[in-house]
Amino acid sequence: MVYSYTLKHSCARWLTICCGLTVAIFLLTTSSGPMSQPVLAAAPEDLPVARQALALAVEEPAEQRSEWEKRIKMALILFQSNKRGRYSYPDVAAEVLSSFLTHRDVEIRLRAVWGLGNLRGKSVGPPLARALADPIVAVQLEALKWIERVGGGAEAAVPALIEKLTNKNLDMRLAAAKALGQIGWNTQDSGSALPALPILASRLASKYAIEREVAAYNMRLIGSLPSATPKLAVLLSDPERRVRRAALKALGRIGPEARAALPAILATTRDQSAYVRQAAVLTLGDLDQLNENVLASLRRALRDEDWRVRLNAVKSLAILDAAATAEFAVPVLVAVLERETGADQRGKNQFQKQIEQHRDIRLRSDA
Repeated sequence: MVYSYTLKHSCARWLTICCGLTVAIFLLTTSSGPMSQPVLAAAPEDLPVARQALALAVEEPAEQRSEWEKRIKMALILFQSNKRGRYSYPDVAAEVLSSFLTHRDVEIRLRAVWGLGNLRGKSVGPPLARALADPIVAVQLEALKWIERVGGGAEAAVPALIEKLTNKNLDMRLAAAKALGQIGWNTQDSGSALPALPILASRLASKYAIEREVAAYNMRLIGSLPSATPKLAVLLSDPERRVRRAALKALGRIGPEARAALPAILATTRDQSAYVRQAAVLTLGDLDQLNENVLASLRRALRDEDWRVRLNAVKSLAILDAAATAEFAVPVLVAVLERETGADQRGKNQFQKQIEQHRDIRLRSDA
């Protein structure tokens, strides 16, 4: 009797999932003609079926992660909208998935977090933020990964993310910094992630190169912190080239207020790594300070062996927007383009665009 009941119960659960997925596929593929608008993926009367299908897709046992990911993704199809954005129910799907964040089975909680991340949108921010308080590190890291991908839609998680920046777990700190960087980059108007800048600045002196790099890189994404200029300038002599490049990018974001680091930036224009020189030459333009040393460095960069360094030198000359620069730049840049062999066609088009900008500068200065 027990075996018979269990078998019937299992069959009923699978039948419900199959029915839900069949409805989803039918709604997505049915249309009245080749030129007709896509049929709505979920109408109000389908919501009970969609809820149950998603709940069962999360709960149903699966041996492999790829299997339950497929089930959840198929169940989420029921909540997707057509191109007009009507009858879209991310809030309902988020509500269903959120109900599993307190489940006693850690695998179920992982599935719920994965499903929330695939939903995207602002409705998933609060539940993903709650998942950061899960007692299992793996669930927290999964939530951090999806918060990073959701970006601006996860503003609700900022306070919890800032708290994670001081966690003892290195992976946790790195993931939190990356998530804050994406939120900051996508919500620059609100500046919701700006409170994280001082803590990230304190990580610039970390003993881990990867943490120094991640801190500098995501500071650039979040905003400007002029008080971090001395620490970033120190990183320009870091043994790791990725750290040096990230520090240059952060200094460029600070802009003219980072001019105190100009001597160190000029030194990196001679860095042995072209990867670093590219960033250094571009940062000179961001600082918006033209003097003999800057001009000499940019002229030298125009003859660099790496074509991207040469292109960035052209860009910085345009950014500095000085009549004196334009006066010598146009013939020099034309000569650079004529002998350019390292750049592909797209790169050469960018060179040509910069030359035209310099010509415009010179015409304005003559007027």
